[in-house]
Amino acid sequence: MTPRVIEHIPVNVGRDRQPAPEAGFFGCNSDELAQRHARFTQEEKWEHKWWVKQQQSRREAPPVTAGTDRLVYTRKSPTTENSGTDRRETGADRPAILRFYGREWSGEQRVRVETLGRHMAAPAPQLGDRWTEKLTDRAARAITDSGAYVATCRRGFSTFLTLTFDTAARRRILDIQAWRNNASGKKGDKCGAVMASGKFSWVYGVGDMCSGHEAAGPFTPVDFDTESTIGREVSRFFDLMQKRYQRGWTWTPSKDEREQAQGEMFAAPVKFGPTWDVKHTDYGPERVPAPLDYIWVAEAPPKYGKITNAVGETREVITGQNPHVHILMNWHVPKQYFKGWAEQMESAWGQGFAHLERIHSPKAATGYLLKALGYMTKGNHTLDKDTGELISTQGWIRGNRYNISRSARAPGWEVLAEFEAERASQVLYEMGIEKQNEQHRIKQELEQARDNIKHDQAQLARWNRYHKVRPEVQKANVERLTRRLEREKARLEALQKQREKTEWGHRYQITFRTPEQTQAFIHHAIVNRGWRAKVVEHSKKGVRLAGAVVDWCKTKGRELNKAVVSEFWNQWRNLSNQAMWLDALYGFRAPPEVEPVNGMIPADWNWCEVAA
Repeated sequence: MTPRVIEHIPVNVGRDRQPAPEAGFFGCNSDELAQRHARFTQEEKWEHKWWVKQQQSRREAPPVTAGTDRLVYTRKSPTTENSGTDRRETGADRPAILRFYGREWSGEQRVRVETLGRHMAAPAPQLGDRWTEKLTDRAARAITDSGAYVATCRRGFSTFLTLTFDTAARRRILDIQAWRNNASGKKGDKCGAVMASGKFSWVYGVGDMCSGHEAAGPFTPVDFDTESTIGREVSRFFDLMQKRYQRGWTWTPSKDEREQAQGEMFAAPVKFGPTWDVKHTDYGPERVPAPLDYIWVAEAPPKYGKITNAVGETREVITGQNPHVHILMNWHVPKQYFKGWAEQMESAWGQGFAHLERIHSPKAATGYLLKALGYMTKGNHTLDKDTGELISTQGWIRGNRYNISRSARAPGWEVLAEFEAERASQVLYEMGIEKQNEQHRIKQELEQARDNIKHDQAQLARWNRYHKVRPEVQKANVERLTRRLEREKARLEALQKQREKTEWGHRYQITFRTPEQTQAFIHHAIVNRGWRAKVVEHSKKGVRLAGAVVDWCKTKGRELNKAVVSEFWNQWRNLSNQAMWLDALYGFRAPPEVEPVNGMIPADWNWCEVAA
């Protein structure tokens, strides 16, 4: 509905722009004012009140805030003499940047629109112990990337391990105890005549700070904390596993295998030698002990128990916590030796139950990783509708909740090139929304396919057990369900492959699976939408330098080119990538003064001059 415009008439004049007769103190008598209000509808009254408030807020002076800042129409505006200079120095006036990222180990590339904000003051440092309630999205993403990296470049995880804690270990982790700071105080401090039981400890004197106040007498500081954490207990276990993996170990039959033999001869112990890796140095390859790849994630969900109250009612209540750790390891052991090796791992843990599962295929490591994350994502609080209690939580944990070994951490994204966004931001927005909707559609089809497979499997099992019909009817239904189940499994596999190959994006970012997808985006942005691919100001100097190095290497021959690239690879890596990307970008179009020959840019065209 289009609002009607109200003619706002000053109160001290009439409709004919003449002073109103018998005007009161405010320039208008009560009869005329009542007639005007009677002609207004309710909507017009609301619009009039809104207009009056707007005029009143504009007439008011802006309130003064702390320092030299002030609020202008609810917007903070600096009033310093160098306000414009300060804003330029902090990067607020820089345009939006379109950055291209690359990840060499996966072959993926990413394009993202970013802005350079102002430099703010550093946040306050974190003090005290770190307590976490659940695994964050950032941690889950790091774990998933690590699983994909190990599966791609390091043979994949081969063992899934679950560690639990016995009563003594749980008390060390969960029980809060009082700890005296025996190491406090300076050497040579004199203690007062204080009688206290227990071992000797330094005592603070009068005037020292105690809990934020000056002490009135000598005292010994007491801290309330747990004796250990899950991270400390697990780190000891992995220190032992790391040394055993590097130095070698000896296989012996497990207890079950010895009992199954029943006095017969079984295999003799088998010695596995140390595991080595190769490190590239300035003097050539060097043999070093191979690191053990692992990921561990801890959780401490509530432990439930049943109690009976005074009236005889039995209820389920929380009786404590159940801390345990999920682990993925890249330790490949032959199948015939797995049970004996698993028994040694459980014995090395020594403070609870250890359950090991062998991953049959290294390619399925991601599936086991998602299974572990499935256990750990119970931290999304689920409430009981009847009692209102938490029935699904990861529990509070002190210290580290997860850890990834250094060798298993996936290398991050590297900046390949950066340009002014301009029209490419709109292209990225449109294509990102399109890819997001496509991924959502594929996800829904995957869920539907999984549901269909579960339904068909249940129906197939039912018809296999059903014998109240003629055999030919039963056989026909079993064959029909078997064919449909095979079709659904094939469709599920095709959807999974399609999801892996489809770009993933949103309105500010797109992740490309192949270089061809990246080239298609650049071609569409430059050719169809007129993106200029202008280099940002702070990158031009490095781009020119990289281009000069690349051109000089090309003129000196192939062998020298390889030698220079290998020698200065780390130093010139990002700059050379910037040069190659600019060459690819400007290859889609020619500058106004250069005519393309057979659709190609002449070889002597210097893109550095255009980029500048």
